[in-house]
Parts: sequence; structure tokens; C-alpha cells
Amino acid sequence: MATWQPKSDEAVGKNEPLGRRLFDEPMLAGANEATSYDGLDLRNFEETRGREFSLDRLGRSGVDNRVVSYLLPRAHAAAAKFAVAKTFNGWAVLRTHKLINPPKGARLPVVASPIAGDGLAENLYHAHAILPEGGDAASYSSALHLRFLFAKYGRMHPVRHDTSRTITRSSWLLAKLKRFARAAIDWYHSA
Repeated sequence: MATWQPKSDEAVGKNEPLGRRLFDEPMLAGANEATSYDGLDLRNFEETRGREFSLDRLGRSGVDNRVVSYLLPRAHAAAAKFAVAKTFNGWAVLRTHKLINPPKGARLPVVASPIAGDGLAENLYHAHAILPEGGDAASYSSALHLRFLFAKYGRMHPVRHDTSRTITRSSWLLAKLKRFARAAIDWYHSA
């Protein structure tokens, strides 16, 4: 089956899962045991580039792993572009209708906005929510509102961090032993 690819003029569907990219943020010194609101750092919901709150469309009606595979290298590249490189940790995911008609707070229209470009600069699955006007105070309250919506009505779609792509001899041997033990257990139960 082909990967879902929205048409350039296709509106964002009400049930589409939208993802906000989550990047690691430095903790305050001595605050290692402090937890942020529902595990979501407010800084991930602050939009400093204007009124367009950047999102990724993760699928037509559910998170599509082929779309995620397309977006992963772009998200890792975006993490590397920060003044101090960050780690991409996945997405906070929320259905479109929770933004355009939230149970509480301001309604945020969502617009498809694919990004044309070459290589990793292209993002066919980009969208944005339009934040209210009002300067710094509105920006901060929008970040609080968005974090609340994603924490209360959304879920996480984390990514695994590959610490090592090389297979050491000991990990290869361990994998062989696990397969052997599994086969022995299966044989024992079948006899």
C-alpha cells in the first residue's frame, strides 16, 4: 500500500493526528528531580517565529509509520540546527478537532502548509495552527493553552534513540543465546 500523501490543497481532516516535535530542553541546576507539567516542557509549545504554531501531520486517521519514517530524518535535522544542538524525542500528538474546537480555551484554526524544498528541507506533511494576536502575553498564554490540550487530550509518540548501530561480539552472542533458549522452551512445550 502506498504511503498517504495529502494533496497540496487538501484541508487538514478533523481526526488527523497532529504532532508537535519535542526536543530536549536543559534543566535548571539542581532541578533533576523536578518534573514538568505532565512531562511536557512549556518551551516545546512556545512559538517564537510568529503566529504559526508548527505541526506535523502524522497520518490520515491514525499515526502512519511510513509518514513517521519520512518525518524522522527531518526532525533530527531540525534538532541539529539549534544554536546548541538538541535531541529529538518524538511528538506530542493531538487530534485536529481538539485544536479547532477545544473543550476549553481559544479555538485555533489548523492549516495545511507543506514546505517545498530539496532533501530534508522539504516537508509534505507540515501544518500549522494559527495563534491569536496579542504580543508576548498572548504568546505565553497560547503556549500554556497548547501544553494543556496536548497533555490532557493528547498522547506521546516517542522515538527510540539508537545509541549504537554496531553489533559487538558480546551482543551478537547474547542474541544467539536468547534464540537458542526460546527454541529450547518451544521444543519442551511441544513435546
